[in-house]
Amino acid sequence: MSEPAADAGLLSSDAPVVNPGDARRAARELYGLDAVATPLAGERDANFLLTAENRPRWMMKFINPAESPAESDFQEALLRHVAGRDPHLPVPDLIERSHGGKGPFCSVKGRPLRVRLVTWLPGTPLHQVTASPVALGSLGRGLAALDLALAGFHHPAARRTLLWNSSEPGRVRPYWAEIQEPAQRRLLGEILDQFEERMPQRLGMVRHQVIHNDFNPHNVLLDASASVLAGIIDFGDALYAPLVNELATALAYQVSDTDDVLARMPPFVAGYHQVLPLTDEEIQLLPMLIASRLALSVIITQWRARRYPANRAYILRHRARAWDGVQKLWLLGPDEIADRLGAARFI
Repeated sequence: MSEPAADAGLLSSDAPVVNPGDARRAARELYGLDAVATPLAGERDANFLLTAENRPRWMMKFINPAESPAESDFQEALLRHVAGRDPHLPVPDLIERSHGGKGPFCSVKGRPLRVRLVTWLPGTPLHQVTASPVALGSLGRGLAALDLALAGFHHPAARRTLLWNSSEPGRVRPYWAEIQEPAQRRLLGEILDQFEERMPQRLGMVRHQVIHNDFNPHNVLLDASASVLAGIIDFGDALYAPLVNELATALAYQVSDTDDVLARMPPFVAGYHQVLPLTDEEIQLLPMLIASRLALSVIITQWRARRYPANRAYILRHRARAWDGVQKLWLLGPDEIADRLGAARFI
């Protein structure tokens, strides 16, 4: 049986308890901001929207103590790198503390917590709208542009071990074994088995780099017309991995609930390929990587929902769609999916 990933401790560690007063004090002491703090939903960290009269808005994150300083530094270095490589990309800007120095900390109830402040990006979260083919193309192009900006980025902590890594799904086997529903456990087990049998050697032969790794509808913003990418947020799952993981993860959240379960994917693939061309081998790897991501979503969220019942609704927000999607895609088979997505490169 595979060992749990190193981040299992982070995913099973309670988010820090921080109130709006603590957040407001940290904003003033660390960044010289006098702002109102409003709590935001989150799984691992304590997050706040900061609002000041006649000023831009910001997002303040009190980082889970289980996250290593190296991983936190990796995420901050990534944001600096992207800002330098492509300042037009719609990603948050990292705000440095007003006193200089690195890695600001704030004492909350006698406990030092690392704090990160970034700009707040306006826009409509993708999960609130039905994206048109035009919007899906824009999302694909934007994600590819981000990957181009990340292509030259290196950091010692980038080669981290995460449960949310679609190219290493075997790490969730301890949690798959806890699934109670027989049909669900059987299908997800089949996906894990076939992945381990077919994929590792092939994945070792394709492009690798740092990727965002979580282009889900809660981390993507559209403009007022709901047709153009306006923001990519939350780099908490970024890591060094096969580049094709990036696209597979994004496509896992685009399974259609219509009779044509692949309907939403071709415009996305076409947009991505226009900016960052995909190889034939990467196209062939997409079906299993998409299935892997959907399997991870079902397995990990059920495990975490059992551990944190009070946050169950937020944790399980993607689970029903993931389970429905993985069943439908598994029935199609990898050849049909690869043929359809490969053809999208020539749209």
